[in-house]
Amino acid sequence: REEICRKIPIGVSTGEDSFFILDENELPPQLEDLSHPIVGGKQLSAYDDVKTSQRVICPYTESGEMMSERELGESFLTWAEMNRSTLEDRSTIHGGKGSWYSWSQQPPLDDIFEPKLMTRDFADEIKFWMDESGEYIPRKTVFYMVPEPEVSLRELQRYLNTEEVREWLEAITLDGIGKGHRLKVRHLRKLPLPASLRWIRRSQRGDCMPRRG
Repeated sequence: REEICRKIPIGVSTGEDSFFILDENELPPQLEDLSHPIVGGKQLSAYDDVKTSQRVICPYTESGEMMSERELGESFLTWAEMNRSTLEDRSTIHGGKGSWYSWSQQPPLDDIFEPKLMTRDFADEIKFWMDESGEYIPRKTVFYMVPEPEVSLRELQRYLNTEEVREWLEAITLDGIGKGHRLKVRHLRKLPLPASLRWIRRSQRGDCMPRRG
């Protein structure tokens, strides 16, 4: 039986956003190579396209492996040392396996840096944005979906932004009268997708959405 399967995660948590996330005009030039554009729900709500002026300092390789102090270099360590005590006091750093400069969770960057769709976890109106280049890191206020190569990103976005899908999602995510819509992973997993969107089953993925239609 063919299935539509994909893990649908929420964005990353650094554990100390005030340290790792900076506006572009505040980013030290020597740290630019370690930074990536990052998007939260507020950034998505302001534009039809994905736009952000924020960057996140990322002490990980593009495959998501934590970098060593030698790999990060003296510029990063000098900058980070000014906040070392704050970073070391965090209670959640990779379940106790991370370094003092780690994020609170190891990010799945091999998935994040793929073309993807993103949507806010809480909104007055549910909408999906496309990151065709795969350059944006979503924050923990954003869900993201990475389709299989056989699926057209634009076709999937077009379908998810139809009135039919919006009404279906908004009907099951109302967070109190007049309070907007709060998405959960389970809502996106249950989303009915047309058979024309061809997804390939990945047995190693834990989240499977049965084909509808």
